[in-house]
Amino acid sequence: MIENEKYCDDVLNQISSVKSALDGVSRGLLKSHIRTCVTERIRENDSKILEEFMTTVGYILR
Repeated sequence: MIENEKYCDDVLNQISSVKSALDGVSRGLLKSHIRTCVTERIRENDSKILEEFMTTVGYILR
């Protein structure tokens, strides 16, 4: 879009739309991860899972 000299507001609106879409994908993947991987590792008494999960959530919340 920039190479085609599109209006800056159009480029910024497109970027905002893409960010929103990626946030939605992240939320869906996080929910799935909690329901499957995290739950399974907690049942297996894996003590590392909470620290790993908190790190992952920290990345998402940046």
